Amino acid sequence: MGLNGLLKKRRVVSAATLAALAFSAAAPDGWPLTANVFALGFANGVFAVAAIASMMALAGAAGGRRVGLRMGLWGAAQGIAFGLGGFAGTVAVDLMRAFGVSVAFSYASVFLLEGSIFVAAALIASKLTSVSRSAALRHDLHGPLQAAE
Repeated sequence: MGLNGLLKKRRVVSAATLAALAFSAAAPDGWPLTANVFALGFANGVFAVAAIASMMALAGAAGGRRVGLRMGLWGAAQGIAFGLGGFAGTVAVDLMRAFGVSVAFSYASVFLLEGSIFVAAALIASKLTSVSRSAALRHDLHGPLQAAE
């Protein structure tokens, strides 16, 4: 399995553990919460390592120039997305609570939305993989100038 396959699989595992966490609100007393949170943390940790490796491979794919700049932009984008995601989730829960929605349903909704975003990201990554492979093939066959055409 390649690096992109690992990224997609970890996103799906993260989505599944988030869905399980969302459904835990329906059975709070009998739910294995510790195991659920451990699985989520493990999947997200593996995803983070694979994402960093992917970023390093993609940053160097266009040549040696500006690799540091591309890595820095990738890191900044990830940091901004992480911060905005946490903020948006908090705002969503608070808004639902302000309209009288239960705490359990509010958090479950946010977790399900986040899991859906993980699945969407995996689908996008699979499309990017096929595009980058075909671009690399054109580059290998025709050289860098004709590959850009």
